[in-house]
Amino acid sequence: MTRLYVNIQNSFSFAKRSFFLDVEFASNQKRIAITGPSGSGKSLLLQSIAGLITPEQGKISFGDIVFLDVEKKINQKPQARNISYLFQHYNLFPHLTVWQNIAFPLTKGFFNPRHKSHFLQVEEWLERFELTGLGDFYPEKLSGGQQQRVALARALIKQPQILLLDEPFSALDYQLRNKIRNQIDEWQRKLNITVIVVSHDPEDISQFGNSIIELKNGHGNEIKSYTPR
Repeated sequence: MTRLYVNIQNSFSFAKRSFFLDVEFASNQKRIAITGPSGSGKSLLLQSIAGLITPEQGKISFGDIVFLDVEKKINQKPQARNISYLFQHYNLFPHLTVWQNIAFPLTKGFFNPRHKSHFLQVEEWLERFELTGLGDFYPEKLSGGQQQRVALARALIKQPQILLLDEPFSALDYQLRNKIRNQIDEWQRKLNITVIVVSHDPEDISQFGNSIIELKNGHGNEIKSYTPR
């Protein structure tokens, strides 16, 4: 059974440039890599899957769950899709501590997690990503690798069905890139979630590309499938 189905069309205008995103693919793999030249629409595709952009036409489904069906006027809000999105620049909340950033998905409404509130899961994820002792720190005091791990812990703590990664390792040095790539590899297997990675890096594509979608000028419908590792 196909787990992820995407068929979307949307037009964009950026300053003097017009852009049309037209992508269709289906995959039953749990590791999907999206690649292509800069400006080909990779991040726009991720944002559409996450519900941050609403395409003009199309459908997005995951198993029996329909995230989007324009014809049937179905459009689940981002928070209802149980998808976590790890942005290229992490998007940590600068006014919240490490502990509060990780706990944020566990709270409801408009209130930030109270600094002394207790969630056992937060302590567990601090330990898993070697962040114990940094819970009271603010993001500006952290290294790039530490910020990446905080963002990853925040993304995984709610155990999403899908984890979207937009150039997740581009700002890291080679050694740290390998370490965090392997951590994501480990947690994808443990949590049995679907991971979709946007990247130019051949090593990312090799590790997470059981299915590979290549975009060119906003168009992508060819899928290359490999035996899962």
